[in-house]
Amino acid sequence: MATWWITLTAVLSTLLGPGDTHAACRTLGALDVRRAEAFAGATSAPLRKVYVDERAAEPDRALVRDYRGRGMRLVGMSMVRTSCEAAAERPGRVRLQVVETLGPTWAVDRTGQATALPKDRPTRRVVTLVEVRDGWRVARVR
Repeated sequence: MATWWITLTAVLSTLLGPGDTHAACRTLGALDVRRAEAFAGATSAPLRKVYVDERAAEPDRALVRDYRGRGMRLVGMSMVRTSCEAAAERPGRVRLQVVETLGPTWAVDRTGQATALPKDRPTRRVVTLVEVRDGWRVARVR
């Protein structure tokens, strides 16, 4: 599976969802693309451009480590948003209420064999974005 296809799928799934009309929601979509790149590459390095600090990144870092430890990577990992609204805004900080589903995702082993992950159900999350020197990062997901 080509990396360009994975990136294109992630971009289309996150940026063209009906819940991405607010600028912060589109920013979250762009961060989701970087997150998908981390999983596809089985490396947590791209997560530095997604999360504000190591604590915020730890759940994703742990998942990357777990799959990498089994000789696998996750391909796809796009978030399909059905709604995204700014619940609170102040300069340099936005709290978003999001309902999203994990899009088509495959666990790919070292031989290239891909196994589709089960379909996800919609999940409601509150995501806090903060502005840092070189853009926006996820500070908290609950």
